[in-house]
Amino acid sequence: MKVKLEGHLSLNRVLKDGTSVPAQAYINTLEVDPGDVLIFYWKN
Repeated sequence: MKVKLEGHLSLNRVLKDGTSVPAQAYINTLEVDPGDVLIFYWKN
């Protein structure tokens, strides 16, 4: 599945190893394999 991401600069992505990185470090269109997840969060 293709996912297009749009959001505020405070949006972060949680990687599979548990670390988090700014979401802007990735292209704004990602592919998700069956059974996989994308996890994002933001700080106020």
